[in-house]
Amino acid sequence: IGYSMTSASSRLELILRAERQLS
Repeated sequence: IGYSMTSASSRLELILRAERQLS
């Protein structure tokens, strides 16, 4: 469970970074 949660967090971080680059 902990691993999957970390994976989701890392994915959200990547999306946020991508959005920052686009903006």
